Amino acid sequence: MRLVADIGGTNSRFALSMNGEVQADTLRRYANDEFASPEQLIETYLQDIATPVREMVLAVAGPGEIHSARLTNRPWRFEAAGLASLVGCDDVWIINDLAALGYAVPRLPSDRLTRLIDHPVPPGIQRQYLVIGIGTGFNVSPVADVNGAPVCLTVEAGHASLPQVVAAELETHQAGLSAHFPTIEHLFSGRGLSRLYGLISGADRISAQQIIAAQHAADPVAGGIADLYARLIGLISGEMAQLYLPRAGVFFAGSIARELFATRAVGQFHRAFSCPSGVTGLSVSVILDDAAALLGCAAFRTAPG
Repeated sequence: MRLVADIGGTNSRFALSMNGEVQADTLRRYANDEFASPEQLIETYLQDIATPVREMVLAVAGPGEIHSARLTNRPWRFEAAGLASLVGCDDVWIINDLAALGYAVPRLPSDRLTRLIDHPVPPGIQRQYLVIGIGTGFNVSPVADVNGAPVCLTVEAGHASLPQVVAAELETHQAGLSAHFPTIEHLFSGRGLSRLYGLISGADRISAQQIIAAQHAADPVAGGIADLYARLIGLISGEMAQLYLPRAGVFFAGSIARELFATRAVGQFHRAFSCPSGVTGLSVSVILDDAAALLGCAAFRTAPG
């Protein structure tokens, strides 16, 4: 029995898995603010589920190695040896949350995806995917199929400087705007969208979810900012696709991407997104399953090779 967890900056999801399959009736969701430490969070889940586990795979929203990690947006640290001792299990692996989605992508059924751009995958190519996560923070996970098993690189793209093409679009909209967003994650995150709204509107900042909801309600100010944001996502996605050449598809994850692309602002993404040089087309999808990272944790190291 394996405990699998997706621990984000705001919320965490837990489940049990056997033989690479998540047990749906064991899925639980917790608000991180209710816990003082990750150890308390894990202990609470184990008390809720009352089932002994032999191993754990934790997907953590932050940098780290296979035996340790830290959350980017919360002062929590994870040490595999300490957690194994706490739980009394044999093995603990810690992976990046976007890497967990990378492991999940080849196994996601079509009903857990929304296709934004449908393009067939050319036969005979190296199957490379790219997961782009926009939620509490920003990151990407490049994925390559190697002998039938996904291999996911761990990167921290959100801390890179804002690309020139994105900064230029901000400057076109309002002079001096790009200076407020020195890194990719400063702009492409829930807090980034909220900050963008406050800077452009001159009004008090509201949450990203309120901005997207106002877009649904045809609020002209929020609607214009949501349109701009979707256009900016199209630009940054084109840059990431040029870097990683995901000929087997781009997959968006995270609450901001998922909610924004369910509005008419998605048309602005289509206008701004461009395929990498030399690539005739890419499929682009949105992952609808909020617990998809748990599937990736269940699959981790279970595939042959």
